[in-house]
Amino acid sequence: MSISTPADDEGDAYRVAALPLEYGTARINQLFTRGYNRYIVDGKDQPEDLLKDLERFGTAAFKEKSRTDAAEEPFVDEPGILAVLATLSAICVKAHPKFEDVPPRTIQVLYDIRELYVNNLASLLREFGEASLQQDIAEVLYAKGPGEDGPHPGRVCTAITEMPEFGEGLYLEIPMAAASRKCLVRAESEIGEPGELLTQVKNNRLYVPVSDFDTKYREYAKRAFKKLLWVHEKNLSEDQLHMADDERDGHL
Repeated sequence: MSISTPADDEGDAYRVAALPLEYGTARINQLFTRGYNRYIVDGKDQPEDLLKDLERFGTAAFKEKSRTDAAEEPFVDEPGILAVLATLSAICVKAHPKFEDVPPRTIQVLYDIRELYVNNLASLLREFGEASLQQDIAEVLYAKGPGEDGPHPGRVCTAITEMPEFGEGLYLEIPMAAASRKCLVRAESEIGEPGELLTQVKNNRLYVPVSDFDTKYREYAKRAFKKLLWVHEKNLSEDQLHMADDERDGHL
């Protein structure tokens, strides 16, 4: 029986795309393979189609409205393709003579590409709508850290559910035994003043507003993009490097 990989299994692809910091280089490269495979038709590479999509993605990253809209509706509707286009766009920017000897952290275009990627990923995961994947993400975002009695043997997040008695919206259900300090969510307040506690308690379970999940995941996704970019840069083939050069010269 063959083992599924992100290259050929949609569920695996979404998991690696959602949580790349939890996976090694091999699994991430399989996600990129999935993306590149979408540009192979009848066994033949379609570099023109890839370049066209790459230009389209890079152009959208320059536009604030496109970046914002991607949070509501995916600009790219496939996780492997999203990983390929976002990281290749960043590689093109970093390699451009205009940014030679410029520290990447000072290049605004890279932040724009990352923002489009993060927004697109969030809406893509929402449309995928698999509750177990959302729970897997919550395991990472809310798990106990060092010095907090060690990891919990069971599920950190046991459900994502409505709790009308606490107000509108969804809540993450987290058993008290699995809860970390990160589960205690407060509303924004004036500097120096503790905000209202938004986390609710019922039947030995904490209920964390899903809005906090969204906020924490956006920060995770920003760090995750850095790892995806690093892995892709280290594993580009000569043909892919030439393609990136062509897009760089034609677009920037």
